[in-house]
Amino acid sequence: MCESALLAAIEAEPDNDLPRLIYADWLEEHGQAERAEFIRLQCELAQMPLAHPERPHRHQRAEQLLYDHELRWLGEWNRARLIDWRFDRGMLDTIEMGPRPFLWHGQELLQREPVRRLRLNGPYGEGVAAEVIPQIIQVPHFARIRGLDLS
Repeated sequence: MCESALLAAIEAEPDNDLPRLIYADWLEEHGQAERAEFIRLQCELAQMPLAHPERPHRHQRAEQLLYDHELRWLGEWNRARLIDWRFDRGMLDTIEMGPRPFLWHGQELLQREPVRRLRLNGPYGEGVAAEVIPQIIQVPHFARIRGLDLS
């Protein structure tokens, strides 16, 4: 199975960890063991009770992997395009960026990552201009955004 098909499966079932775990297996088979481990750890932590004795150790390991590899995993989506971001269950889930960069690059990002929460603001923290909103919601794959902050 190719990577794009695996990512499409994650997008089709964003609340199901099984496609994420299958993708983790694929990543490991293709020389990306750290990313695979990170996905597995975050999926495990999402299901693990807060009081579980292994939780602190696994959380620490996931945070270390993120610290060591995050910018490489983000690629060109690092600070050059994104203001802030958050991974959930191993995948990029929440992003903050400017409205213009989103219009220029949002389709590419939403095709590649199962982003479900989006915050758009101007370079000085100002909100999004009303005339830009119709263009934003026309970006392909925008319909799967479940949380939107335009403040």
